[in-house]
Amino acid sequence: MVCGFATMDALELRPWFGTVLEIEGRAESYLEVYHSLNGEHGDRDRPACDVFVDFSASLAPTENWSVEVEALTGDTRHRSFGMDSVLLTGRYLWLNDIIGDPLSLATGLTVTKVFKPARYDVAIFHHGGVACEATVAAGKEFSCEQFWTSRYWAVGGVGMGDIGSAWVRGDAAWEHNWWDLHLAGIFLNTLWGFGRHALDLEKPFRGYGPIEHQSIDLGLRYRLALECGLALKVEYAYRVFARNCPQHVNWVNVGIFYPFGL
Repeated sequence: MVCGFATMDALELRPWFGTVLEIEGRAESYLEVYHSLNGEHGDRDRPACDVFVDFSASLAPTENWSVEVEALTGDTRHRSFGMDSVLLTGRYLWLNDIIGDPLSLATGLTVTKVFKPARYDVAIFHHGGVACEATVAAGKEFSCEQFWTSRYWAVGGVGMGDIGSAWVRGDAAWEHNWWDLHLAGIFLNTLWGFGRHALDLEKPFRGYGPIEHQSIDLGLRYRLALECGLALKVEYAYRVFARNCPQHVNWVNVGIFYPFGL
């Protein structure tokens, strides 16, 4: 998710689009558990068990264009349940390895509106009330008969909010597919903020825009397709490196996907 967790990926950034004129609806829940924060004065015990629920829908009106809307809600140690943010993403596919190009290449732009209580929540990487991020994704898919068997891709992004400094992301993933029924993969998600300040837990937190935050998350995912067209996804991720943000974070994500044509 843009401007949020490095591990949350309800926002689709893979360099492959869905079926033309087919809407893919998604509902995902995230459980975030950590015990401490890294900041200017070292590590500080601050246990939290936070819950986020994400709703999104994506549509490819043509083979080269994709649009997506997303709404995130949250219930954390720092705020009660409510709206977190709303995102709008547009992407364009320049190259498509499925039809013979050497790789798939897509670029995109995401605009995020963050609601005020979420802007001051240390549990999620927001950089102000409004933020934009430009991304580029490249990947390669390998097939056997009518099924793709494995694929890998990487995503790079740069963003800026209306408060503080810019950030960059660098993500990578590999997945294996068994006859479009079972999917398993590993992923690495990173987020790097270029703020000038450390996270000072002695002062009121005003968002990650001014903070020099860094995080690296490593995870596993599994997805099961059902005969009715519904797909179920489970992910687990662990924060292997953190600076000026929650550390040793454990993520559990459960999602439901359902495509339907226009």
